[in-house]
Amino acid sequence: MKHLAGFILLFPIAFAGFAKADTNVALAPGAGGTNAGVALFGYDSGAITAPGTEYDHAGSSVYLNDGVTNGNNGDDSWPYGSDYYGFVGATFTLSPSTQVDEVVLYGRDFGDGGWFGVHGLNPQGAGSTLTAANLIAPTLQYTTNGGLSWVTDTNVSNDYVTALTGAYAGGGAPTNAATFNLSLPLTGVDGIRLIGSMGGPTGDGFLGADEIEVLAGPVPEPSTWVLLFGGVAILAVVIRRRAVRA
Repeated sequence: MKHLAGFILLFPIAFAGFAKADTNVALAPGAGGTNAGVALFGYDSGAITAPGTEYDHAGSSVYLNDGVTNGNNGDDSWPYGSDYYGFVGATFTLSPSTQVDEVVLYGRDFGDGGWFGVHGLNPQGAGSTLTAANLIAPTLQYTTNGGLSWVTDTNVSNDYVTALTGAYAGGGAPTNAATFNLSLPLTGVDGIRLIGSMGGPTGDGFLGADEIEVLAGPVPEPSTWVLLFGGVAILAVVIRRRAVRA
């Protein structure tokens, strides 16, 4: 019982070291950001590790990291030609003691595109809703050289398809937020983006976005790991002794 009490005391202390105190490092300085966030938005012809082409069609990328997620302003990229991939993200400065662990995308859907999805597939007509068949979750990538080249992060889970299924496709309407969780948080990066095929019934499709958030928090101290695993070890011993006595 004494060991169990010790674990109970240790666990909250250890857990506190993992508690999120995340900051949106993509946020622009003019909107209160302190990490020199600059929004990235455009399209790519297919080499998805390349920088791609920055492009604003109707709107401006400055709205994508202004801290406003209500859909009043945004951007869309309408690439004329065979540019099958769209991207949205941000570059920023990140201290070594901070790690990126989550990205949140707020999209904008029109009747003829705006979502990551299947080229040329109409969601039952303009002004209707998206189905899972229309949607393809984008890939999350990171850069360590300011966006000159990009690396795919495979340790990511997301709810993109679930979040956007049922979203209204028309009028540049804001969509539900989609969250991308990094199971292995990233340090030493200076940019994050989401890139994928652009959905819509016309041409090659296009991408719409309202806001991109890149959430980062402090790297856990080594002492936090020691406390946590020490507490788990004590609990394991207590459980084992009880099992032997039984």
